[in-house]
Amino acid sequence: MYNSSGNCCLRSSAFIDASMFANSPPIKNFCRVLNFILNPSNGVITSVGAVIDARGLTNMTMTCSASPWAGITSPPPSTILLPVGTIGTSATWSLPANTRLIGAGDNISPSTLSSGTIIRAVGASVSPLIQLGSSSLCSLPCTGISVENLTLDGQGQAINGIVNQNATTNTFVDHVGLYQILGTGLYISGQ
Repeated sequence: MYNSSGNCCLRSSAFIDASMFANSPPIKNFCRVLNFILNPSNGVITSVGAVIDARGLTNMTMTCSASPWAGITSPPPSTILLPVGTIGTSATWSLPANTRLIGAGDNISPSTLSSGTIIRAVGASVSPLIQLGSSSLCSLPCTGISVENLTLDGQGQAINGIVNQNATTNTFVDHVGLYQILGTGLYISGQ
């Protein structure tokens, strides 16, 4: 990309192709790559935020042992585009303020389950799968959080899908399939 003085070629802080950073963390893991990009101290994303296209991150381990925001104290605003396929997680994904998580579809019939984005629970200790806002990631109440166009798969366990106890204005869930979640699919309380 060219800057205003005509110098070529600079990276865009507005749109980040996550596949370009697939080898940046020492272990090729989907959530570790996102964590590397989302951590402002690594110099990839600015405090203004960006759209992070993670749809090309498919040639790596798709099981996460930590949230993409783990250890980041001031996460910048972001829109994360998730790939088609299954992302396993053994940790709750706590989404900070001004974060949009957008999948590639919410198909939940068993025959088409593999044609969209699935976030699948790995183990019974991950509950909820997604938490909208938390006191460690944003000053309460958190605003501007969304989860869209994906399926949450509880693997037939008594876990919760999405819990919102901290997020308010401009926060929503849209086209999210809830599959084999034996706890509460969407829990809203507090503010």
